[in-house]
Amino acid sequence: MPEERYVFEAVKMQMSQSKDGWALALRLHPNDLTLDLMQLPVGTRVGVALVPIADDDGAFENRELMSRVAKEEKEEAAHKRKYATVRDGILNSPYLHMWAEERGLAGSEKQEIDNMCGSGTWKERSEEILKIAKEIQSYVQG
Repeated sequence: MPEERYVFEAVKMQMSQSKDGWALALRLHPNDLTLDLMQLPVGTRVGVALVPIADDDGAFENRELMSRVAKEEKEEAAHKRKYATVRDGILNSPYLHMWAEERGLAGSEKQEIDNMCGSGTWKERSEEILKIAKEIQSYVQG
């Protein structure tokens, strides 16, 4: 799925409920409609963040904030993917058991790897998993 981000001002026009959930109708300014956004098929699942903005002069003051939030979300997703990729590589390594056995972790390698990476942000966790991968690589190289 593409990692597109659409940041635009919208006005809530209508909200209704059915057995399938809530329907939210928004009015967008024509300048905010990109071709990519218009070509998304009806029924496409999307993630949405709504930030109320002031009605004073009509200027969209939060565009910069929303762009920054979208960028941070994209970076967080990249760190999450990096963590998962490196973790899978470690767990599939033929040397993991030997490395873990030397450290007294044999039999619970998966749980210990997850514990060693903590519960911080995905960036912190991806940095920790990279350290573990380098440690295993150093162990293999002697």
